[in-house]
Amino acid sequence: MTLSMASYKVARNETLDSIARRHGIRLDTLISVNGIGDVRRIPAGYSLKVPNIDGVVHTVRKGESISGIASMAGVSILDIIDANDLSSQTILPGQSLFIPGARLSSYDLKKALGQLVIWPVSGNISSYFGYRASPFYGTRQFHSGIDIVAPENTSAKAAMDGRVAETGYSALFGNYVILSHDGGYQTLYAHLNSIKASRGVRIQQGDKVGLIGSTGYSTGVHLHFGVYKNGKAMDPLKLLKGR
Repeated sequence: MTLSMASYKVARNETLDSIARRHGIRLDTLISVNGIGDVRRIPAGYSLKVPNIDGVVHTVRKGESISGIASMAGVSILDIIDANDLSSQTILPGQSLFIPGARLSSYDLKKALGQLVIWPVSGNISSYFGYRASPFYGTRQFHSGIDIVAPENTSAKAAMDGRVAETGYSALFGNYVILSHDGGYQTLYAHLNSIKASRGVRIQQGDKVGLIGSTGYSTGVHLHFGVYKNGKAMDPLKLLKGR
């Protein structure tokens, strides 16, 4: 089926999910076709492109072929040619293709929905990201994450989909778990009473990685939660949404 696009203006208090259901297409299709980075920032009156079939938009990278793209997306070459009304299989870097039937990655969908990072535990924050007075010596020091207070042995949950990169014990962090994620992210869960994740294992957002404690250099039971982007510590609260 050849791709065609209709135009639709967002009404007041209307959601992308309801628009997608009204037109009989998936939410991730609507997000991809319109290049939406945050579904909460679509104002009333915004003009959306609404395709007649489900799929996602793919920008051709250097060295890619239609056969390779089709194989990666799990669709047929003919479906891509037909949807895009191509006269040949020749494609160029930077070219935009609609891949019928393909889906957005979990990472891209959660990012657009504002669900990329969830709270690893529910509790009050006792220490924020940035410079602070050392709880032991009172000297100025940099705190590379946030401390979340919760009862001992409460489950610490994976904030994002990813893989267990490292587990262990250090004098500073006590029992800790480090997860690696798409987009260059890593998350750290420290001062755990016990570790409930194994190195190298794929893990889903919300899975248990450990039980909260006060091991290592700690003044009380809490979870030290850190987020790193390409190896650089960042404030977790810039990614975390309301509880």
